[in-house]
Amino acid sequence: ATVEDRLEDEFVARGLPQPMAECMAGRMAQRLSVTQLRKLENLRAEDGEADVPLSIAELLERVRRVGDSEVLEVAASSAAVCAFAGR
Repeated sequence: ATVEDRLEDEFVARGLPQPMAECMAGRMAQRLSVTQLRKLENLRAEDGEADVPLSIAELLERVRRVGDSEVLEVAASSAAVCAFAGR
């Protein structure tokens, strides 16, 4: 599987609808380096957090934790574009 496919799978596992996860993973794969994308492959809950389906805001909070402002910016813009595209 490609990094894009694994990222899409991670988003689906975190509770995003498959079309939204596919849209975001595709956009992010085009805009981020492989190193940046690999940071996103594990967005698991931290201690004290439930490992339940996430809202977009909660997902972006977990993306923020990777500590890369470009990754957060691309994730947020991808979420907005994909949401408005109806995916």
